[in-house]
Amino acid sequence: MFKNTLISSKNCEITGLQQYYNNDISHYFGRVTPVGKNFKAWYKKSSRLKIAWYMNTTIKSIYSQIKNEKIYLFNLKKADQNYKFYLNLRNIFKIKKKLSKSDFMKIKKKSLLRGSNDNKFNNKNINSWKNKEIKSFSKIANFYFKLYKKPEKYFKKLTII
Repeated sequence: MFKNTLISSKNCEITGLQQYYNNDISHYFGRVTPVGKNFKAWYKKSSRLKIAWYMNTTIKSIYSQIKNEKIYLFNLKKADQNYKFYLNLRNIFKIKKKLSKSDFMKIKKKSLLRGSNDNKFNNKNINSWKNKEIKSFSKIANFYFKLYKKPEKYFKKLTII
């Protein structure tokens, strides 16, 4: 949560320029918040629930723009340094330039960050979460989880590679 009170417009119920960020104005403008009647309820939520709202809102926005496009999904673990997989993608997307196997294998860089293997929040210690917060997170991020678990249900033109 913010250490200082967040200043918002009573007319529009949106956040305004915060006096606490006057030395770092870019910090404030990078924050996404709901507008209108949802702002006050959102502001009172924990950081975790704000993240759930952000995830869900972002995915809904992206989905609304691409739901009728041809979508390709593939497992990154299968693709990881898999030259045959690369050749298959190259054919699907009609990429003319072909990397040699040795050049392809040089591309990978070691990642410093390792994410979760699933969507059960195990990249953070969920044991410290209250049951109510887990349920609220799942409810707020409901669309995100549904789309993640069953993308074939939401995209008309989906190819899983």
